[in-house]
This record gives sequence, C-alpha cells and structure tokens, in this order.
Amino acid sequence: MTPTRPDPRAPDPAPETAPEPGIVRAGRERAGREPAGRGRGALAALVVVVALAGPLAALAGLAADPAGTGAARAPVLVVAPPWRDLDAIADAAGGRIVGPVQAPFAAFAAGGDADFTERLLTSGAWFVLDAGRLAQLCGAAA
Repeated sequence: MTPTRPDPRAPDPAPETAPEPGIVRAGRERAGREPAGRGRGALAALVVVVALAGPLAALAGLAADPAGTGAARAPVLVVAPPWRDLDAIADAAGGRIVGPVQAPFAAFAAGGDADFTERLLTSGAWFVLDAGRLAQLCGAAA
C-alpha cells in the first residue's frame, strides 16, 4: 500500500477545537503590523518633557542675577541640600539668613555686595533665586 498524499487543492481541514469567543490568535492576523504600544511610548515621553519644561523655564527666569549686574543685593532664596546648614552657607558667603521661618531646603538670605550670589553657590547652595521675582510669582507685592 502506498500512502496517500493530501490533495493540495483541498481546503484546510477544520481545527479540532474552535477558539473561545473573544480570543484572537496571534500569527496571521498581526503579520506585517508594528507591535502595539510602540507609538504610545514616544507620545508619553513627549508629554512628560512638555510637562517638565514649563516649571523648569519658570525657575530659570527666577535665577538671581543671571547677567551679573549686581542686583543680588536684595534678598535671595538660597536652596541647598537638607544635610547642609543654611546659616553656615550664608555666613561663609558673607551674608545672613533673613526672615522668620527657614524651610528644610531653603531660606531667604541677604548679602552686601554683587558677588554674594556666586559665593553662596561656591559655599554649597544648589541654586539661588531672586526673592523679589519669587514674590511676584506668588502674587505678593515686591
């Protein structure tokens, strides 16, 4: 007896078990398509970048004396690591802490000359913000 070959023109036999409703088989249905979600990741990254750009731009505008004009004689907001003593940073820069309250990361400080902002940064401050501009941002009269 010779084994019989299936007729190539005959339709595929029906599967022994039909898939459950709602289940899509992978393979032929998705052939040639890009995996789902790849475009969504780029969109999510774009949303995060745009959301962070606004506050960072506002902080950049508050930088104390960015042009080095000597306007840093007015009080400034000193932001430093919480493990550093803000009084010591202000003292080392030749200034003093002003105001009734000191936050864990920041305090208002005043100094006598134009290089005060630069000395605060070299004494350990993360960054220094113009207190007058910050007050305007908060709605207070400067």
